[in-house]
Parts: sequence; structure tokens; C-alpha cells
Amino acid sequence: MFSFTTFEESELKKRLKKNLNIFRSKLPDIASHLELEYGLKVKIANGKIDAINKNGTSIYNSDAVGVSKMQVEQFLLSPTRILPGIELLNEDSQFDETLISHRFSKKIMDAIGNPVFLDIKPLNETKFASVILMQGLGFGFHLDFLVEEIEIANLIIIDRPEFFKLSLIALDWERVFDYFSKDRTLFFLFHTLNEGLEDLKDKKDLELVYGPLLTMIREINPGVFHWGYFFQHLNFNKEIGLAEWLNSSNGYPIYFTGYTDDEIWSLDWSIQNFKKGIPLLNRASPIQNNTHAFVVGSGPSLDKTIKLIEKYQNK
Repeated sequence: MFSFTTFEESELKKRLKKNLNIFRSKLPDIASHLELEYGLKVKIANGKIDAINKNGTSIYNSDAVGVSKMQVEQFLLSPTRILPGIELLNEDSQFDETLISHRFSKKIMDAIGNPVFLDIKPLNETKFASVILMQGLGFGFHLDFLVEEIEIANLIIIDRPEFFKLSLIALDWERVFDYFSKDRTLFFLFHTLNEGLEDLKDKKDLELVYGPLLTMIREINPGVFHWGYFFQHLNFNKEIGLAEWLNSSNGYPIYFTGYTDDEIWSLDWSIQNFKKGIPLLNRASPIQNNTHAFVVGSGPSLDKTIKLIEKYQNK
């Protein structure tokens, strides 16, 4: 779908030139990084393609296509959530509720009860990923194998420019951009520090690398992002520790304390109402005069009105 299967040197140069022009047209800032020369080398032998690191070692064990296919197969059997096992509603939380206006207060949590977590079907059944946070693209064959098996609504690629540049000789970026232009979104997050992600210890460095991710999360929707998947391509870029970073940044309380739980509750209650046969109200529905209606959201005003809603909940 996206990738090429032949690796003639003359063809690689043509693809590189074509894809660079595509990035210059669509994303000139990213193109400026991809036009630089880096230490990675491409090796073609026996019809297979590989990348060679600066120290002369193979990155793909001589077969980038085979390694990428095996990775995708393993991922589909046991996919990893972006934020696995994080308890978003923690009574011991130290977050200041006066600074987080959209978060449920303790009073509302006591009135509603414990959060309800829906039984989410596995990826190999749904064939749909709301979000994939992909660390490392390289040649990008794994992206091709993934979209052959599942639909990806939102893709965030985190990579170093020298590793990402390999995709310019292996992928048809015109097709990639076309796929993500039809009700799907594609985000890029490059980190250009000298050291790898595994060497980032300073909080300032982490904010430099991951800060733009918060904007992407907001655009996608925090709740949707929470239910997404994390795909790590090889160990060339070490595990990013996203959950740890979010937990130590201002972004976690802003984006993940309240919104996700609100959506989970909303979905669960909607399902219960459908099972009870409670009809949906639409513009064509007749409404009697003097009808009272409650429009309930999850904004700050809910703190003030929860008792009134409780009073009329069975009416």
C-alpha cells in the first residue's frame, strides 16, 4: 500500500528526491531536518534492505521488511496501551482542584460513586485504532503492514530525523498523506537532541521533546488519546516513558484528570439508557408544553448543580 518492494539504487535516489519535494511542499520545517546528512547508511544485499549504524552494526539484522512484519504480528497479538494502568481518579491525588476547573470534585465523586470502566474489545477484533503513538519510523515497512490489518484514525510518529529519513527511500509518502487526509490525522514529533531519548534526564529536556505532544493530544481529544496504542519500533530509540513524563508535567492534570472519566461515565450511562428504552430527543420529536429538561455536562457548574440533579433523577 505505502512501501516499495524493490531496492535498486537508482530507484532509491528517485524516491528520496520525490519524497523530499513532497515534504518541502507540505511540511517545510520537517523537510529542513530531512535534507541534512546523517551517519546512517543503507545496505542492500540479496534483495533485502538494512540500515547500518554509525558504529557499523546492523539495525534490522539484514532484513528490514522481515523484522518489521514480525513486529507488527507480535503487536497485533498483544498490543500495548499508551497509558496502561493509570488510575485517573485517585483520592490521594495532590492536584489542586481550584486550578483544574473541569475535574470532578470530591463531592461529585462521592455522589456518583466509583468510575465505570467499559469492557473494551481487543484490537484484533475491532481492527480499528483510535490513536497509535509510534516511536520510531525508520524505513516504515511496519506502518504499511499495520494499515493492511487495521484502520488508524490518528497516528503520532515520534522519531529522530536521521532514523525517520530512511522512510524517504522506502515509502510512497504521497500515498501516506492521502490515507491520512480522509477523516484521519497524522502528526510528527521530531527530537533533535544529540543524545537519545533514553539519555534524557533533565525535566527541561523532556519538556523540549514532548511539549508539542500536549497540543496534539488536545487536537485529537484527551479521552481518545487515552484509549490509543503505543508501538515501539526496534530499540534504536529506547522506550519513551510517556506515562512518567505526563505524570510529572503540567499536561497530565490539565488533560487527563476528569475528561477521560467523564467520557467513560457518559458512555456507560448512555448504554444503560438505551437498554432501558429511553428515547433519544431529536428535532422531529414532539415536545409537550411546560416540559422540563436537564442538559447535563461535565463543566465547573456541575459542582453547584449536582444536588439539584439528584433531587430530580427519578422524575
